[in-house]
Amino acid sequence: MVVTMSKRYPPEVREKAVRLALERLDEYESPYAAANAIGPMVDVHYETLRVWIKKALAEGSRPAAQPSQVLPPAEREELLRLRKEVRDLKQANEILKLASAFSRGNSTRGTTDRRLHRRIPPGLRRRVDL
Repeated sequence: MVVTMSKRYPPEVREKAVRLALERLDEYESPYAAANAIGPMVDVHYETLRVWIKKALAEGSRPAAQPSQVLPPAEREELLRLRKEVRDLKQANEILKLASAFSRGNSTRGTTDRRLHRRIPPGLRRRVDL
């Protein structure tokens, strides 16, 4: 029998992943497809994300409404394009924030000597004392 340990995600990761998935839900045919595509990007297992999405939809969270039909077609297309671009940029920022949260503990900046190479004092250059 194989025992697997559950991976606990911080609440911030859960909220950001669900918000990201709900914003992009209209691009996929089902919450499963959205979770399968977005889960690896935010380092969350797709099945866990699918359950979170399903729970959020049951609680009443809905993706953003479509633009109204009173706009001319050219403006509506531009609005949709700009919204998609903003959504993509926000997604990239969320992914970078999640990645930086996990990598902060691995930084080597805490060392006392931050110089890569030591400099030789000007008076000692090209001088050999025997």
